[in-house]
Amino acid sequence: MKKFMFIFIVIFVCVYIGLFSVKNYQVAITHNLVTKSVKMVTNGLHVRSPFVEDVIYIDINRQVNLVEITKTVGKASYNISVAALWHVTNPMQYYNYTKDSSDEELSKNIPLNIESTLNANLNNIITVEDLNQLKTLTSKPIYLAKLGVSIDETKIIKITQLQNDTSLASSSSNESVVPSLSTNSNATIKANNRTIESIENAYYTSQQILDQTSIEEANLYKTIENKDPRFYDYFRKLNIYVENAKSKTEIPSLDKLY
Repeated sequence: MKKFMFIFIVIFVCVYIGLFSVKNYQVAITHNLVTKSVKMVTNGLHVRSPFVEDVIYIDINRQVNLVEITKTVGKASYNISVAALWHVTNPMQYYNYTKDSSDEELSKNIPLNIESTLNANLNNIITVEDLNQLKTLTSKPIYLAKLGVSIDETKIIKITQLQNDTSLASSSSNESVVPSLSTNSNATIKANNRTIESIENAYYTSQQILDQTSIEEANLYKTIENKDPRFYDYFRKLNIYVENAKSKTEIPSLDKLY
């Protein structure tokens, strides 16, 4: 009797540990550590082989990334801030692309792939007026086969003219001499490596904060557009002219903008 109870408890614990739930906004990829096979399951309650199968959840809801694209028009360069709305359309392909990447790598690689795809859609922008009229970079969804995701919609958030930065130019007499590694002790090299790592981590964190703030800004603009599309269009055009106009005479009269 005791032996039967022990077997029952072991089976119950294994089943309990193996249970997992997939929400309706997710899909799950199960990876068998022994056979190396993978399979996809959708929403509902499922059972996996405990200690043998891993479960990776993939969010298939629409997500937002802010990307910055540089476009040269005439002799001037412009920075175009774009909010790209995308979602996973091929979970298995997305899993294969992301399985060996860290969260930090993904936060950089996905926007870079989106940016390079959208950049090709700016080829027909040849004048400043074209920039002022620019609202979106997508007329229909764009599928990124490498990632397994589709860009559903894009919104132009801000267009800013870039100024030529001459502050970085320096004469050869002002160039600093880079010390040879052979003159540094191991302790100094390790300290420098820790400093570089700290700077990289701080930069990554600041980028996350900037991206989140920009996404919140994009969502706010979207709310304004939904409430009053005409006012939003006027506000967006006026903001672009304020950012890029060199004099007040370049800004059209109110009746032409609104």
